[in-house]
Amino acid sequence: MAEDVQCPLCGTLAKRDTLKSLDGYRYACGECGGSFEIGHGAQRLAERGQMRPDVVMAVRTLIAEGKTPRIELEAVQAEFTVLPDVK
Repeated sequence: MAEDVQCPLCGTLAKRDTLKSLDGYRYACGECGGSFEIGHGAQRLAERGQMRPDVVMAVRTLIAEGKTPRIELEAVQAEFTVLPDVK
């Protein structure tokens, strides 16, 4: 069941569902233009205010192209990775 939370990309009100695979969340954010997924590691960094503007822009661009991107954290280098489409 979706819950109302702050979007980890822009901070506005969004809907969040836990993924069935339990490896992150799916957000639906009107300000960002639609739906995207985020893994637990990336979510933790976003909650600490460490989301980079280029990641936000990449996700919004992919959403505008009709895709459902996923943000993951590359653990070794602690870098965000944006997968283009998880549909």
